[in-house]
Amino acid sequence: MKNKNKILIYPLIVMGFVIMLTNSCTKTDEQAIDKYTVQIDKLADSLVTKLTYNGKAVPLPGLIIGIWAPDRNYTYLKAKGYANLATKRPMQVSDLYRIASVTKTFTSVMLLQLVDEGKIGLDDTIDKYLSGIPNGGLITIRQLLAMQSGLFEVNNDSIIEHEFDSDPNHYFSPQELLAAIKRHPPVFQPGESTVYCNSNFIIAGILIEKLTGQTYREALHARISQPLGMANISFSESQWMPSGKSYSSGYMADSNKDYFEATEKFNMSVAYSAGAIISNIEELKKWVFNLTSGTLVSTSMLNQMEIFHPIFPDTEYGLGLMRFRNNYIGHGGDGMGYHNFLARNPNNNITIAIFFNGEYPYPQYIFYDLIKILEQ
Repeated sequence: MKNKNKILIYPLIVMGFVIMLTNSCTKTDEQAIDKYTVQIDKLADSLVTKLTYNGKAVPLPGLIIGIWAPDRNYTYLKAKGYANLATKRPMQVSDLYRIASVTKTFTSVMLLQLVDEGKIGLDDTIDKYLSGIPNGGLITIRQLLAMQSGLFEVNNDSIIEHEFDSDPNHYFSPQELLAAIKRHPPVFQPGESTVYCNSNFIIAGILIEKLTGQTYREALHARISQPLGMANISFSESQWMPSGKSYSSGYMADSNKDYFEATEKFNMSVAYSAGAIISNIEELKKWVFNLTSGTLVSTSMLNQMEIFHPIFPDTEYGLGLMRFRNNYIGHGGDGMGYHNFLARNPNNNITIAIFFNGEYPYPQYIFYDLIKILEQ
């Protein structure tokens, strides 16, 4: 009987050790996740309470940070600070905001879908579809989307600048923006350099309208928001935010670095297909996952999108896509009191999205801080 009892006890001891080990691992995992959260909270809190810029205290009005790491069973999604400084309404993770140049990823995908459909060729020159563009017989669709066209920056056109400064609510038609691009000689020859230029994506939007017979808004709905079930995405050709929906106000800084509300002071038609989309952080998470997973264009087209060239420090440019440090792929967007960043690393399946409704600092720099935290 004694030996029999010993035999029974051994499995119990082993089982107890396994349970203890399992509990220990679970506790360790939880501690690691808690460490992420504590550090991210500390970083976010410092931005809305203690931030200084050039020696002056200019804390952000508010922010949203989203991190999705399903392979680590970790999610961080929090809003901090205020969506509106006058009413003191707290920022909410569901708030809409202007995504600025992240719009370029949508424009690129729609044009490349048309390449997949055989309606335009990636190596066709622009003059096959639009006449009168400087170097239009040399610039290819590929170079247009890769920021390698050499076109003049539309926002630097003196007539556009004057009209915008004298009447911020002026509606700029796509043809008005196109005329501004046509007024200037090329800055460099196509393919010689990679230089960020909104003119490329203004032309891309005009091509989408011409080839589909739809407005940009209609094409966006038919090709992206409806198929992906993105109800909180809209295209703004006015100064107004969507009515009846919760949104964050945007704040710009004056010469004294004091904030003033800029939310509905500027007509966003000037940004058109280069920067006039409005969305929220959850929708953008869905968007960048589909974008980098190859569900929106063919595999061969996605491979073309991901041929990158240096454009900024730690940043490369593909076809409407940016690649940041550590193979994060997405885009940044800044303008009119709204600053945001969106990227996903397909290798580790981590998505990071950041939104600020104030000027300092730019979200991309906070992205690098977040990467350091997640790599510990």
